[in-house]
Amino acid sequence: PLTIKDGGVTVITGDGAGVIDFPAGATVSGSQVLDGEDGTDGQDGITWTSYSGIPSGGRADDLHLDFTDYSVYKKHYIGTTASSRYNTVSMTHVSNSFDFGPLSNLSDGSPVSAASINNKTSGWVSIDLEMPIRVSRVMFRPRTTYPQRCIKDFDIEASNNEIDWVGVHSGTTASPSSSTNQYFDITPPGTAYRYWRFVSRSTHDADYRCQFASFELYEYITTSTTWGDPAGNIKGADGVAGTDGDDAPTTFSGLSDTPPVYDDGKYLKSTASGIVYEDIVLTSSGTVQWKLNVSDDGTLYTTEV
Repeated sequence: PLTIKDGGVTVITGDGAGVIDFPAGATVSGSQVLDGEDGTDGQDGITWTSYSGIPSGGRADDLHLDFTDYSVYKKHYIGTTASSRYNTVSMTHVSNSFDFGPLSNLSDGSPVSAASINNKTSGWVSIDLEMPIRVSRVMFRPRTTYPQRCIKDFDIEASNNEIDWVGVHSGTTASPSSSTNQYFDITPPGTAYRYWRFVSRSTHDADYRCQFASFELYEYITTSTTWGDPAGNIKGADGVAGTDGDDAPTTFSGLSDTPPVYDDGKYLKSTASGIVYEDIVLTSSGTVQWKLNVSDDGTLYTTEV
């Protein structure tokens, strides 16, 4: 079988069963990307990553597997960057006035550029995802140039009409001494909402303004069983070619509907080559195993063992 060790070259060189060798406990420092046959990061539609951060490479439609709690997430970009699922994901400041901006500063990936709100106890930024989404994780990145203005206590609120807002999470950010991304989980993921907003309740110092450099949402993606040993298969949303509840990932750009011979939807298909990854398993020894199913025409698949 093919073995790709942590820190090694992450390129598939042949078809067949394989193992990605991670340290005990299934955590990695940084990220590990499982590549398509052409060696392009993320073209297989899944990015393996630790809880410490989402890799900058890959594609907007990649799924992210968290080795801390074995959940699967889909990142939704905000501001001026469109996500793969929607034509636009708008972001609107709806409270008080900005000390500086623009809002695109919150989606440019820079820890220096930021948006500032002139009210540290009630200012907020809202995001319109254009359709209801179950969000299970938010990412906050402070701006370290003025640490006294960094948001400390915050609420995450959601709505489907921009009138009735429901509190779904309250949290406190760490000290803004570094520009590290900070992740907060909404556990368990609840109702799907279209509108989401990040509300400042206090800052780390007495300054009347509050500011931050980045804010991102992650959609909740279900898995067929609890990850562990034995583990289950990664699933997407309900498919259209199979039976109801088959969970084929048809709603994701870059992932294909279930081929006729795999009508249970438990797979991820590469858009760069005719490969289907089935039975992705996280073992108790801290490794990820998969089976490769190959096809020359994208319709008839054979299992390579």
